Amino acid sequence: MVACNMRFHPGPAGVKRLLEQGCVGRVFAARLQCGSYLPRWRPWQDYRQSYSASPEWGGAILDCIHEIDLALWYFGPARVSGAAHMPAVELGLETDSLAEILLKHETGVLSNVHLNFIQRDYRRTCQVIGENGTLFWDYEDGRILIYGPDGKLQGSLVQPPGWEVNQMYVAELQHFLQAVQQTQPTSNSIADGWATLQVALTARRMGAES
Repeated sequence: MVACNMRFHPGPAGVKRLLEQGCVGRVFAARLQCGSYLPRWRPWQDYRQSYSASPEWGGAILDCIHEIDLALWYFGPARVSGAAHMPAVELGLETDSLAEILLKHETGVLSNVHLNFIQRDYRRTCQVIGENGTLFWDYEDGRILIYGPDGKLQGSLVQPPGWEVNQMYVAELQHFLQAVQQTQPTSNSIADGWATLQVALTARRMGAES
């Protein structure tokens, strides 16, 4: 199993359930973003000495790969239609700090993934545009907003009271151990993880060539 903890966060997991239920009908497009400030990630460590700073295995695209994983989890396999990224010169690093990635899924969905670790505030959101409405999840707000065919707010899914971030890691471990005990497939196979990594590496390569 490839560990992608955001699948066990009640927000993204809720979006997945609503999509499986056909909440907004056929999906046309989606936008997923994750932005934060790398120097604040691990205050006990010089960020310039962390793996995030590595030109080979660091950078925003690989470090924030969770949003790419979510896009593939929601909408299926995809190819990179376009990508551009910027170097982290303002942080004194030789890797990418900001990226825009356009994915064309085999299901016909277009998704845009924005990743950066130079944004001073923390922002993590997902917007899904469907034929019968729109879903919008905001990490900080802790809710999934559901807009109906008339464009008006139809309802919302609220994060469980008292939920803490560590709970998604615990839930992920429990899922894995249960799969081992029951000899069942996990929710994120090696093949799935490999496909996500291939998208990320393609985006890095295309961004460097643009």
